[in-house]
Amino acid sequence: MLREAQVFPHGERVLIQTEIEEYVCATKKLSTLGLIVNELVTNAMKYAFVDHPDPKLTITGVYCGEHYTLTIHDNGPGLLERAASEPSSGFGLMIVNTLAEQLDGAIRFEHDNGMQAILEFPVEEGR
Repeated sequence: MLREAQVFPHGERVLIQTEIEEYVCATKKLSTLGLIVNELVTNAMKYAFVDHPDPKLTITGVYCGEHYTLTIHDNGPGLLERAASEPSSGFGLMIVNTLAEQLDGAIRFEHDNGMQAILEFPVEEGR
């Protein structure tokens, strides 16, 4: 478990799994990715695991042809249920969408045994 997760409510109970293929990129792109990941992980830690008996957060990053796909998946109640009870979450997701556009990418949200955010963006020549 990541020690940093302990600063969040219920963070000490969350199982965090990562499987990330190394990705080398320009600093500007890296900082944009960091902001996106921070917002999505923070949302999951704040809203997904309240009263959850077995909280789990999975972060994966893989190359898919000429694109890189970063997925953040929690096993909480899902985005639609959370958005209805947390109206302030819309601004953070608006920022995430804007940041994804800065990467010339796109982000989509799916309900799959929790909330899954899938960010896809093109990789630079020579990776």
